[in-house]
Amino acid sequence: MSDDLSPQAVAVLIKVPGDRANKKIQFSLQLLNPDGHPVKLPLLDGTTTPIVQEGQIEVGRPPGIAEGSMLNASIAVSIPPKPIDPAATSGDCTSVIKLSTSRLLSESRDDGNR
Repeated sequence: MSDDLSPQAVAVLIKVPGDRANKKIQFSLQLLNPDGHPVKLPLLDGTTTPIVQEGQIEVGRPPGIAEGSMLNASIAVSIPPKPIDPAATSGDCTSVIKLSTSRLLSESRDDGNR
């Protein structure tokens, strides 16, 4: 296990189509290893659980905005210190965010520093 238990954060800017304004949009943020498999945390009972954060966003439609405009939605997810096995994350990890449409919207690379 890693001795460095520093807190982490992920910030995401999502471009939302204007026709999705004023509607709740579900999202899921998951940490994947270089092979595309979920990074898992050990639990006290000996099992593991993937690192996943779920939530929802809703973007209001400002008055007078042009039809077809994209609206910005930003989210920040604070990740408390977690004992991640360095062997499970050797190399660059990928943070994947999916919206309720299950369509991959954004992908970013972690520099591997923990």
